[in-house]
Amino acid sequence: MLRIPCHGGRVPLDASEGDRPAVTPEDAADVARLCAWFEAGALVRPDHAAPNFLDLVRALARLAGARPAVAGGAGAERLATLIGPAGHYVFVLVDGFGARFLEFLAPDAFLRAGHAESLLAVFPSTTAVALTSLATAAWPATHGICGWWVRFPEIGATATVLPYVERFSEQPLETLGLTPERAFPLPSIVPTFTHAPLAVLPEYIVGSAYSRYSTGGTPRRGYGDIRGAMRLVREHVAAAHGPTYTYLYLPQLDSMCHDEGIDPVRAGRLLAVIDRELAELRARLPESARLVVTADHGLINVPPARESVLRSGDPLLGCLWHEPVGEPAVPSFHVKPGARARFARMFRERFGATHVLLPIAEVERLRLLGPEPLAPVTRARIGDFIALSDGPALLYHLPDGESPGYLRAAHSGLSKDEMVIPLCLA
Repeated sequence: MLRIPCHGGRVPLDASEGDRPAVTPEDAADVARLCAWFEAGALVRPDHAAPNFLDLVRALARLAGARPAVAGGAGAERLATLIGPAGHYVFVLVDGFGARFLEFLAPDAFLRAGHAESLLAVFPSTTAVALTSLATAAWPATHGICGWWVRFPEIGATATVLPYVERFSEQPLETLGLTPERAFPLPSIVPTFTHAPLAVLPEYIVGSAYSRYSTGGTPRRGYGDIRGAMRLVREHVAAAHGPTYTYLYLPQLDSMCHDEGIDPVRAGRLLAVIDRELAELRARLPESARLVVTADHGLINVPPARESVLRSGDPLLGCLWHEPVGEPAVPSFHVKPGARARFARMFRERFGATHVLLPIAEVERLRLLGPEPLAPVTRARIGDFIALSDGPALLYHLPDGESPGYLRAAHSGLSKDEMVIPLCLA
């Protein structure tokens, strides 16, 4: 297994990298702190040789007959063998269902009985990143979506990418001249499946620009509640005259935990409902069907004291071209020319007790976003630095007069609770 050195020393630049800013001693010290967090187990280092979400995506693409075949690797091959051939694949993504949530279910629960193994989420461990990897079978380093907020230099605006709107005005991006084809440079692989695809999505997103993109324009159906979703899955399989691939997205757990925090009792009740519905679904599917359940990420509670808001006029913002983007738990920063040293110094003075500030060259060297080099589109969108904490912490910008929408639980970081997700089979 290839291991990338995890030290803070200067990394020699090749000729193609000669225009990148040099790594400073302070940068190297932050890399060393991050690596110490990995070594101590405070954070989970992305390990692309370990079983991971993208392995599962590529395994399912292969089993569902993607043409041309999606590049896999040993991890995808192993998961494809574990899942096995089937006439009908039902892939259920329970948003926020980290592996620790299995503990909230009864010992004899359906999902606990079907827990085959644990996987690593992609990083940043967040829905927009994972769903784009699901659509494209590509790492974040390649597909260019690195968080809830994405900066699109071509229109000079920041988007809330899943709703596909400008962040502050909520104006649709298509009215600003940004088509989904430009926003998402890698196409969806779903139209290449030989198993007839159907996406079963909440009604409020079934017709969205992102849903159209991620499914490649293949059929979608909207549901109002969990039981209705299960009915649509059964109908698709029952009406089929050949093999099928049904994707079901369940966001209810993630939404509840964002609003209420991770409470074992409340989360356990909701998971028990999902568990019963999935057990009934499996019982009513034909023997030729295979049910595959996983998550995009887990969740972690965030104490109010660990939330920091940058308001207009903040000196840090004066060093940036625009507000931080990415995720509140993993913000990224586009720094103005000549302001790099000043920004890094001020950031570390204010947030260095809880955060490390990583130059993008070090993010790439450590392969946090995937084993491939950063694509030009990813490099342009992610900026010059990202910040990471060894525990739950939020850092983001709000316009003056806007109240924080406090998230009691969050994700996108590298903690075990955020990064380890279950794979359940039935």
